[in-house]
Formats: sequence, structure tokens, C-alpha cells
Amino acid sequence: MTRLALASILTITALGAPPAAAQTVVDKGPVEAIASGALRTVWAVTVTKATADAPGTSMLRTLDESGAPVDLVIAPVQSLVNLTIGHGPGGNATAVYGGCRPDCGFFAYDLEARRERELTIPLGPDNCANIAPRYDSGRVYFVRVGPRRCRPGLYELRGRRSIRRLAASDLATLSLDGGRIAYARLNPRDDQEAQVVLHRLGARRGRVVYRDSSPGSGCDVSLRPTVTGLRLLVGVQTACEGGRSAMVVRIDARRRALRCSSLSLPADEAERVLDFAFPTPRLLYRRERANERSAELVAVDAPAFGAARSC
Repeated sequence: MTRLALASILTITALGAPPAAAQTVVDKGPVEAIASGALRTVWAVTVTKATADAPGTSMLRTLDESGAPVDLVIAPVQSLVNLTIGHGPGGNATAVYGGCRPDCGFFAYDLEARRERELTIPLGPDNCANIAPRYDSGRVYFVRVGPRRCRPGLYELRGRRSIRRLAASDLATLSLDGGRIAYARLNPRDDQEAQVVLHRLGARRGRVVYRDSSPGSGCDVSLRPTVTGLRLLVGVQTACEGGRSAMVVRIDARRRALRCSSLSLPADEAERVLDFAFPTPRLLYRRERANERSAELVAVDAPAFGAARSC
């Protein structure tokens, strides 16, 4: 038995054997990225592929009231990146994304008003980058990355040019909803353990709500947390020489004693789970099949998680 297989079995056993999920294809794509928040999901699909002479273009889609995919009424975006979604002005679900037309910048699309506008994020020092801007409770937040002099971390945009630093950490996997933050990291004292940390904006310390020791077994693990209201879901992907595994862990962190339940997804060599989105009541994920260079969007309706146990 490989180290990967052993690590995966240990993780699944600790949470109780997760039930298998039945899937349906929502969009054959090619799907480039997905994001969820404010009880909505948005994903990017390829319109034209990138070539040596020109960047590719993308469009955005969401689900209508019947659960069917529908295009957002926007002009195609070149080199689309940093897709997020949250509660924008007036509480409306608002998607934010970066791209070029041909000038590059960030854009915000109000899913209720069906209107797009430019979103200005102040530039940082040289060799610093501002990524993943998003709305939460009508305010704009973004992550700054780069060397220490960039003061990397989570920032709040106040007005058009003023910013305020809220958290100092590598928050590339940040999820933010209702002032609650979740992000993945390596244990600062043990880089053989991956963790998910949950805390509130303004709090000095967070709480570790999920741990995975797969890196210590020589495996690559990817954790993608998503906060939606009082719910925290973590997409867990593990890969090593012996194969792949993927599951979603649902965490009840409202009490001191954490409770977790899980749901497994197919992620062997024939199918690869790329990333997750968690609108209510569906679970969506992006899947790439073997020998195919494009990904499709797959839905699990009314996902049946296993019995809750202590994390």
C-alpha cells in the first residue's frame, strides 16, 4: 500500500466512510474557474483559446432559478483571473474578476441588477500584487502578495484609494462571508501538516478547524475552504504516486467541540477534481477527465454527507 493510499484511508476513516456522490454534468465547458458566495455560483467558460499570438477570451455563467446555466450579459474578457463572488452594495450577489478589454483591470458584476462596472484597486509597491478582490457585506477586500516589504495579507478598500490591512498571512485560498474568514495554510510549527483556520475580521487569532497530515506522508494535499453563512465546507484533494482522492468535509464550528461529516468524490487517474463551489443546496465542482485538456462543471444535488463525528 502506498503512502498516499494509507494517508487517504486514515483521513476518511477518522470522519466515517463518506458516501459516494451521484453527479450530473451542468456545463461541458471548457470551464476555467468557479466561485461561490452569497448563495450563488459563477463560473468562467472559454470562448476562444489562447494562441501564441493572442490571449484567450472568456465569458461568465451562473445558474438561473430553475438551476439551468445562463450566460451573464458581459463582453468577453481576455485572460480572466481571480473570480470571486460575495454580497455587494445593497446586499446583492456580486461577482468580481480580473481581465483585459484590452486594458486590464478588475470588474464587478451585480447578479441582481445585471450590471457590470470597473472596480479600482490601488496599486501596491513594485513587485507586489493585489489579487482576488471580493465583496463582503457591501465592502471590498483584496489580498496583497509579494515579499515582506509588500506587507502581504488581507486588506479592506476604504473609499477609492484608502486601504486598511486586516490580517497578515498568505491568504491565497481565502474565503470570506459575513465577516468570517477561512483560509488554508501549512502548520507554522510543522510543515508536514496542512490546516484550515477560521476567524472573524478584526480578531487577533483564528481557530484551526481542520487538519490533514497527508503532506507528512509524502503526498500533495490541496485544501479549499468555503464559508457560507454559518457553514464551513472544505474541499480536500490528495495526490501521490498511488493515485488521487477527493472529498468534501462539512464542519460545524459553532461550538467548542468541532463536528465533521464528509462526502467522497471520484478523483482517480481517469477523473481529476480541480476545484469546488458550494451554493445551497447543490455542490458543484470542476472535473477534468483523463486525456482531455478541458474541464466540465459537475453538480451533486442534495449531497448526502456521512454521519457527523468529532473532528
